Amino acid sequence: MGRKRKRSPALAILLLVITLILAVRSLWVGDFLRWQSVDDSDHRSLIRTSYGLRTALLGLGFAYEQKIFLTRTPRDVDTALEWPGLSLVREELPDHPSLARRLGFGLKRTVDERPESFRNVVELTIPLWAIAMLLAIGPARWLIARRARARASSQQSASDDAGAAGTSTMGRSRLKTAIIALLLGVLIGAAAVGLYSWSRGSFVATTAPSLATTAPAAEQAPIHPIVGRWQIRIGAIRAKYQFANDGSFLVQFTGLPTRPPAATAAHDAGGTWRVKGKELILTNTWSNTPLVVVNERETATIISVEPDALTLEHADRKGQNEVLEFERFEPFQKGRVDLPATVGFWKLQGLTLALKEGGDATMTYDLAGVPARLGAWSQAGRKLTLLMEPPYVKSAARRAADPRLIEPREQSYDVRSVDDLRMILHPEDSPPTEHHVYERVTRHPKPPESSSGGAGRR
Repeated sequence: MGRKRKRSPALAILLLVITLILAVRSLWVGDFLRWQSVDDSDHRSLIRTSYGLRTALLGLGFAYEQKIFLTRTPRDVDTALEWPGLSLVREELPDHPSLARRLGFGLKRTVDERPESFRNVVELTIPLWAIAMLLAIGPARWLIARRARARASSQQSASDDAGAAGTSTMGRSRLKTAIIALLLGVLIGAAAVGLYSWSRGSFVATTAPSLATTAPAAEQAPIHPIVGRWQIRIGAIRAKYQFANDGSFLVQFTGLPTRPPAATAAHDAGGTWRVKGKELILTNTWSNTPLVVVNERETATIISVEPDALTLEHADRKGQNEVLEFERFEPFQKGRVDLPATVGFWKLQGLTLALKEGGDATMTYDLAGVPARLGAWSQAGRKLTLLMEPPYVKSAARRAADPRLIEPREQSYDVRSVDDLRMILHPEDSPPTEHHVYERVTRHPKPPESSSGGAGRR
């Protein structure tokens, strides 16, 4: 019989090189090779299914995700059909990965069974360095066997004893091959982990300091000018963001026509934030609103940060650039008064506004049968903020269907001037020429019966 022909390790070497390249690249950026499809059999909603391979942080992940879009508006359709079929997507790395995830191990399982926000995510991640170790066994054995054959061909003796000795040597060579392959894999993994720790360690230490070694937030200097409270109004919806010094953020939405998924919760969400150059990166870790998706990453370019103004630019769902202008705000503090002259009773076009010491506020109307509106007020700097119950709506069905009809409404005014006789206010988000002139009154009319469930009674 002829001598058995040895297979070439070219394919294994090619796969090993590709794996090493992906491992090194995964230390700085993630890649997701995915296939997406959309199920539109239900005419009221869309279900998008994605599955594929993801590389990040020395790991190769096998990912599967399902997400529901309850409506079929053009925006939801565009979002659901984004990059249909096969596509390669570049992704940002996790902000604060665990030690196991840094080594390339991971298992993620997220299930949200709520119909309004259904989401099913499964991802299993295995280390790229372990794959490289397995791929290195074949080339290592081929190299050792080639050297052994070269030495054997130079030998002249071919006795039976020499043959027996050769068999023993081959067994030791196989053991040596396995040991070398194992050490090679370990060295590759250790070098990659060390490189990753060196490249990311300083940044993580800056953006996510340890709670055990840092001073309280009130005494610590902001790590970035964006730290603080910012708000923006888009139509009837107001979004308030709070960026903390520890790298976390909170956001709350008001003015939405739908109730939050949790009956007792507000439309709020939270997660982690970091700034990379001029890029602001938000990672959502929890959500009580359909406006924010858990585990989704949002990015925006910081155009400018001023003491009282923040300007961001980001791409909307359709890929169009959109500029967002935020203003810094102070938290509502009931009863705060920087301008003492604002305390009192004020008359304007058929209504009387009572701003009482302690922070209680009342709006009463001259028109008979219109209930009073109760609430609270706060005055900081040149801004007056009212947090009042909404105008009363008789229909119980309308109040139950639309939370905006029962939730407190916040309205802010710029105090143009205030004295013993009059107060001039400019409503926020109104034309510069619009202003309300209130006349001070000394006797407060008897208020009609208030509507139920207002801000002042909560």
